[in-house]
Amino acid sequence: YGIPAYRLPRDILVKEIEEIKNLGVEIKCNIRVGRDISFEEIKKRFDYVFLAPGVSKSQKMGIEGENMQGILGGIEFLRDFNLHEKTWLRKEK
Repeated sequence: YGIPAYRLPRDILVKEIEEIKNLGVEIKCNIRVGRDISFEEIKKRFDYVFLAPGVSKSQKMGIEGENMQGILGGIEFLRDFNLHEKTWLRKEK
């Protein structure tokens, strides 16, 4: 959700992902190492591995007012905005 469509159009993103997959790259998403697969199993099954852990929740800054109603962290704001949820920039859903 972090890169807006005007910076990386979704059709281009899909095309580039397909090009990578056509090179023989296997892409696995939403896998938790240690729960869904062990690191030992990863080392056995794959010659090369690129791990890209993401953050699903913004970090608190420890400043006054950050817990007030209507205050969103960056990740939550980007998620809501890119999923066309109601935000202060977009009143209608």
